[in-house]
Amino acid sequence: MSDSELIEQLQRATSGLLWTSESDSPFVAFVWEKPPSLLGNFTGKRFTPRDLLQHLELPPDTPVETVEFDRFFATATREEDWHDEATAEEV
Repeated sequence: MSDSELIEQLQRATSGLLWTSESDSPFVAFVWEKPPSLLGNFTGKRFTPRDLLQHLELPPDTPVETVEFDRFFATATREEDWHDEATAEEV
């Protein structure tokens, strides 16, 4: 699947969904490709944690956590006993 096909599929799947938090933000699907400023030090197509730190001009020892998809969304997608019908439908 190409990046553009993946983005399109993710946009359809998340249309109208909000990440429930203080701001209830909509999902934005994107592919974060290497900016030209980092091309000299880059051997792959995608950002790595090291690339991210360089791009943001942060020290190389700055902690970066990579989280698996299911773990990242676990809290937002788990139904709880205290959810009313409307809230359970949102989850």
